[in-house]
Amino acid sequence: MYESEDEEGEEGDDREVDSRRWNPLEEGEDFVEPDKVLRRIEPGSLPVYCRGISTLPDQENWRNVAGEIMLIATGTRTFKYKDDVKPPRIYLSILGCLIRKHFPGFVDLPTGGKSIAWTWRHYKYAEDPEGVFENAQHRVIRNFFEYFVPDPEHPILCVSVARAIAMKQVQDMHYEGRVCCVCNWYTEKRKIPISKKQAQDMTMQPWQYMQVPPQYVGLANKEVFTAMVRYWTGSEFKKKHDDGVKRRAEMGVCGCHRQGSLSLTGHIQKEKRETGKEPIFFNVWKKKRTLSELDPDRRRSMWVSDGAELWNTKYCEKLEEVRGPDVDPLTTHFDPEVAMLAGQGKRNGRLWIGDGSIDNVTIPSIHQLRHGRTSSQSQREIRPMPSSVAMERIQVCPSSLVIYILLQVFHCNIHDIASTNVGSGGGVEQTARGGRGQSSANGGADDAVAAASGTAAEDDGVNDRTNESAARSHAHA
Repeated sequence: MYESEDEEGEEGDDREVDSRRWNPLEEGEDFVEPDKVLRRIEPGSLPVYCRGISTLPDQENWRNVAGEIMLIATGTRTFKYKDDVKPPRIYLSILGCLIRKHFPGFVDLPTGGKSIAWTWRHYKYAEDPEGVFENAQHRVIRNFFEYFVPDPEHPILCVSVARAIAMKQVQDMHYEGRVCCVCNWYTEKRKIPISKKQAQDMTMQPWQYMQVPPQYVGLANKEVFTAMVRYWTGSEFKKKHDDGVKRRAEMGVCGCHRQGSLSLTGHIQKEKRETGKEPIFFNVWKKKRTLSELDPDRRRSMWVSDGAELWNTKYCEKLEEVRGPDVDPLTTHFDPEVAMLAGQGKRNGRLWIGDGSIDNVTIPSIHQLRHGRTSSQSQREIRPMPSSVAMERIQVCPSSLVIYILLQVFHCNIHDIASTNVGSGGGVEQTARGGRGQSSANGGADDAVAAASGTAAEDDGVNDRTNESAARSHAHA
């Protein structure tokens, strides 16, 4: 049951370690802070806080305090606790600690060469240092289920869900590790506090990273960390980092949700413990994607992002189309079939709304959706994207109106040019001819204004003919 399997859906990252000689820049005495905001902060003038190391709880104490906590799979990447118990530590925290504890460093690739264990699949290539388990993957999963008990009715499914969670957590571990290096360097070396949000958009020099290795690498694996820093300061990572900064800027200050590290299933169980009632999935989903106050930067919207607003709109429209106009999505159980129809099925293997939190058994396949469905029934829509919706907002104005606006701008430019010429011409005449130049300037100005008015009249005629032609074309279309 615990044997390693080939992970589906995980992007390969078999990047071999660069063995070429590397001479990074060394620490210089004339270091200048690149960030203008941090440059104005006097080191040590503000209180600093450095986050401590996350450790695993002792298993004997865990059993005495928590007892047996059973995990029940509720989706492809989520568990819920049987009987809605509240454990001392959530399962994501325990699994993350195990992944960091058993980080193998370098692994030998099946194709030859070696690579840093960037992904969960690389844990499969690493041997267990104690020789007890088949590989590092096997050790992590077995140790995880020493803290929690898998559902006895579906033990294989529980192992599959744990593996799916581990796939994402290994990638998050390296992402958070680099961000932690930035935070720790400014906290320990510069005595300047910075937030995680600031650190996400920052990069450092190799000598800065080397002074603050993350806890899961440590000083003992200096060669491993040197190879990691070499990648973090290379051109390939810089491109990915810049793309990530751009995407976060497009999402805005609110991000894509407000649920933190707790899954939707965890928030549902938490609300059930607090209220004593079974929450509606879509209602909890909506709460975690709306703000308590209107966002002035996004058309005074209550949504954290355009994507969240789009998901809500399209799901509600398709639910009304399938169930009728009287249905209320906030009081109706979540319908995976509607999510499949509204979001082009499981595109790229992901459900459009609630992916990972919905039981696969309740999600119909594309074949099931097509089978027996007539043309009069609700059809599967092409998955919309926030960028395409933004383009539709731009394209709502008629083409004739666009032409009219452009001509009006051109018309105003002619007036500005004529007025400029009149002003400069009058000044020259007045300087050269004295008082008589004033009347000449006025006469020249009158002539220029008359000429400009004639041009404006001609432009108005062009505008009218253009608008009539555009209107006839629009009506014909």
